[in-house]
Amino acid sequence: MNPIELMDEDEIMESIAADEDRALAIQNDDEADEVLSQILWAKRKIEENNELVKRKAAELKLLLMNYEERLNGSLKHYAENRSKDLEAYATKKLENQKGSVKLFHGTVSMREDAGRTEVDDEESLIRWMKQTGHGDCVTVKESLSKTALKKAFKKDPSGRYFVDEDGNIIQGVHIAKEEGLQLRITEAKPKKAEVLKGAA
Repeated sequence: MNPIELMDEDEIMESIAADEDRALAIQNDDEADEVLSQILWAKRKIEENNELVKRKAAELKLLLMNYEERLNGSLKHYAENRSKDLEAYATKKLENQKGSVKLFHGTVSMREDAGRTEVDDEESLIRWMKQTGHGDCVTVKESLSKTALKKAFKKDPSGRYFVDEDGNIIQGVHIAKEEGLQLRITEAKPKKAEVLKGAA
């Protein structure tokens, strides 16, 4: 059984609070395993909390949208209706022609809708533009592939820079790394027998 499931959450929180500002003096593998289980528990709690924050943020967004609608709904409705009245007046005054009516508080203009460009199939359109010599209508955003960079170039002896074929350091990039050995935590996978036992 996973030791994380056996831990009491209140005890863990007390332990975290007590050990927050100091390093633990671990004496043996059992103590190290207990600390490891607490770290894994904390990481799972962080994931759970992040999910909770996302849910609460979605709820809050909906609440704010409803609040905004309550505050502004009637005002928007009023502005839309009065805009229709103003449009009818301007259309009548301009005798259904393009033009503008200058008023004390501003100008009301009647214009043809310029339209909005909407692309139905961007991939096909880009291909057609390139084939027909209209490549200037297609923009390409360049970005560096770190994966390709790491495959193409070796690191210098310090392990902090990439070097070209002549051993020259490539400018504009470096490898950020901490000194010494770094701790890496990997959670143990349950053995097949344990999985089968749990399923039974």
